[in-house]
Amino acid sequence: MKTLSLLIVLTALFACDPEDVDPNNPNNAVDRIAGSAFHIFTSSSPWSENSHSSYHKVDFCPNGHFMRFFETSLIVEGGPTNYNGERVTGVYAASNGLTSGTWGITEVNGQSMLILQFDEGYTWEYELEKILEGGWKVGRTRFAMDWDKGVCR
Repeated sequence: MKTLSLLIVLTALFACDPEDVDPNNPNNAVDRIAGSAFHIFTSSSPWSENSHSSYHKVDFCPNGHFMRFFETSLIVEGGPTNYNGERVTGVYAASNGLTSGTWGITEVNGQSMLILQFDEGYTWEYELEKILEGGWKVGRTRFAMDWDKGVCR
C-alpha cells in the first residue's frame, strides 16, 4: 500500500513536467502555464555609450487573467567632455508600471499560440512550443518561464 501511495505522489509531482506537455493539447498547456511567471529581458549593446533595457514579468493566473510588471531605463550620453575625458551631460530616464489582461491558447495559422490580450487593447503572441520549452533568446531579448512561481492578486 505504501508503494502505491508513493507512486501516486510521484506521478502527481511529475505529471506537469513541461517536457511532457503536448503543445497540441491546449488543456494540458493551460494547466502547466497557469500559476507560472514569464520573464522578458531586453538590453542594448554593452559597448555603446547609449543604452536601454527593459524587464517584464507576466504572472499567469488560473482564472485566465494575468498581471504584467515592467521596468525600462534609458541612458543617452552626449555633450562635451571634462578635463578627464568624461562626458559631462547626458539624459537618463526610468519608468515602471503594472498592466493586466486575459490570456489563453488558440490556433493561429495551424500553430498553437499563447495569446495575451491586454486591457489597453493590444495583444502579444508567443509560440506555445517555445513557452513550454521554458526559455529562448531572440537577438538581445531573453524569454524564460518560471514554472509555478506566478503571483496572482
